[in-house]
Amino acid sequence: MWSNSMILMLQLMGYAIKMNTQMIVYIIHVVVNPVRAFGSVFCGFKVGIVDGVRCMLVPRSKEKESQEARKAILLPKNMEVLSDNLCYKKYIPQKIHKRFLQGDLVLVITDIVDSTSLWNCFPDAMHRTIEVHDEVARGLCKAYGGLEVRNEGDSFFLVFTDIRNALDFSIRFYREIECISFNFRHAFTKRVREGKETEFLPLKIRMAMNKGPIMLCHNKFLEIYGDAVTKTFGMLSHSNGKICISQNCLEPGNSWNRRKRLFCIHK
Repeated sequence: MWSNSMILMLQLMGYAIKMNTQMIVYIIHVVVNPVRAFGSVFCGFKVGIVDGVRCMLVPRSKEKESQEARKAILLPKNMEVLSDNLCYKKYIPQKIHKRFLQGDLVLVITDIVDSTSLWNCFPDAMHRTIEVHDEVARGLCKAYGGLEVRNEGDSFFLVFTDIRNALDFSIRFYREIECISFNFRHAFTKRVREGKETEFLPLKIRMAMNKGPIMLCHNKFLEIYGDAVTKTFGMLSHSNGKICISQNCLEPGNSWNRRKRLFCIHK
């Protein structure tokens, strides 16, 4: 009882000291520069009133239109006004080629199926397998002229400027992981039968591919915006261990026509 009362008293004393200190600091500001001090208070009071009145009187639809108009002014020329869906940020020290900063881009997302249970059951083997997975993904991304936007260990988010390059990457990566997993599966079964620790795990991946207008910026972070990104992540849940490709990525003569069993088409 007494200990709780003492703690409460100390907290109240600390709060009182803090408030008195802030008051003394403000009085010093008023003495040193009264114009700036009173001006700051007035501006803050004025902004608060204006924002409150605007929220009450301006319809939400008009407010949204004005926000979109302001965004259109800030966007570069020939860039479509996009939704407020912020995709992702990743720190990348090197400069991004200008071809990724204009026009439509092709987005490719890869993901390891049931990765959580693999991490829980075989953490060491999964760590070694992920290193192989990442090495293959990054090597092929570079070979086909893509850009890595994001990596979460079991998934990659990549962008390409050319549909054929994105398709070739997707097919090649799918095949490579399929081939590697076949060898890993044979070794996995053998070591489990012998009661030995598993070195590598067979993986099953799913992928989604979509094309659309997005905004990709690079300051300190790599930032990517757009409805196409949200749609691509939604497509990933329908891939069912295949490459889910949006209909706007289909072109006559593309390599997907010869390997239709790898794909599911998303309208």
